[in-house]
Amino acid sequence: GGCAVAAVARRAASWRVAESETADLAAASAELVGAAGGPPSTPGFALLFVPRKRAGELEALASQTSKALGGSFPTVAVVSGGQRLALGVASGLSGSARAFTLSPETMAAELSALGADGSVRSLIIFGDPATPPSSLQKTLDDISRAAPKVVKVGLLAAPTAEKGQAVVATYAGTGSIACISLPCSAFAAVELAGCERLGDALEVFEADIRKGAPPTVEQIGTDQEGDYSDTAETEKGTAGIIRRKGVPAAGALQAAMKASAGAVSGPKDMFLGIPRFDGKVPDGSAAAPASAMDWALFNWVGVSPSGGATLSGGDPIAEGLTPKGALRWLQPFKVAPGTDAWRRLAQKCREASKKPFAALALAGGRGLSPKEGEAAGSAATANSAAALGALGVAVIAAGEAEGSTLALHRQAACILLLSD
Repeated sequence: GGCAVAAVARRAASWRVAESETADLAAASAELVGAAGGPPSTPGFALLFVPRKRAGELEALASQTSKALGGSFPTVAVVSGGQRLALGVASGLSGSARAFTLSPETMAAELSALGADGSVRSLIIFGDPATPPSSLQKTLDDISRAAPKVVKVGLLAAPTAEKGQAVVATYAGTGSIACISLPCSAFAAVELAGCERLGDALEVFEADIRKGAPPTVEQIGTDQEGDYSDTAETEKGTAGIIRRKGVPAAGALQAAMKASAGAVSGPKDMFLGIPRFDGKVPDGSAAAPASAMDWALFNWVGVSPSGGATLSGGDPIAEGLTPKGALRWLQPFKVAPGTDAWRRLAQKCREASKKPFAALALAGGRGLSPKEGEAAGSAATANSAAALGALGVAVIAAGEAEGSTLALHRQAACILLLSD
């Protein structure tokens, strides 16, 4: 007489995506949850992306949707630059997902719980763009330290018109960062998107980067040598020693514009990259796409009285891009379609990920489309899973080396694939 063992097959993880344009709040939530398969009976999580025009309803939509999903279902709602309400619902996970927020009061306890939970394999992070840059970066550094081996990726949400919240995790208090920790394996890839390198990197001779002031690149180095009579000192030389001449940064950038043969008509068609690396500019032809891990992008917003180029859109000091206040290189970029970046991401993810059940397409910056991201996200799964897309201010991602810290990537796109 043998022993018969009944094997109970666990339902495979599933991911359903739905959209709604219904104005009524309760009806929209019910429509989304119904289209996503109704309230799940197995462990999972939900992401709700809310268009900016409905940002004032963020908390109410989050709570209504969470109720429609069965009450305490972990749900995070985020303001996005998309056109419609969009919901993604995962169910059938092998373990439980947890939604939580990080505020000064909860930070230590939440990050300690995150670090101690050995079941967490991936973490999706959503930040409020109204958070002061230094406190946002410190929180990202703390998350990186608390969960060094976990795949971490996310989005700095789209800004709200009013002073309302841009991120909400239901039943988890309020905070400037909302997260969902997952028991799922994950693969994420990030690329600069909606931009292309414009010429070579420029060597910075002089920059004015101070706390609380807009960063300005004053002088760019040229190949022309100065002469002995020029005794002005710069950080690249000492009085009495021949050194190369510098030119005002705005002039050097205008020369790069002229060389673009009409592709760039003014500062609005450009971004300026500040290096994330130390030392020399990484090798690679100007034809190859620049790496998001090498350059942090800023907008060029003005010219200083001395002809310098004024940057905006981020805080180089808070983001740790200018150790000791020094800046060595500046890489001009021009506005370009995001299509190639999404295609590269889809290919990279398709080659790396084993049978994903869900895809997220996150983009931060100008001229990028969540819809184009969703098509690429689905292509990354060989069209075996749906993708949910969102557009914010910046992608949040770490480098590919284990233990690298989270950083803000403006003008970037990211695909995240989840496998159970």
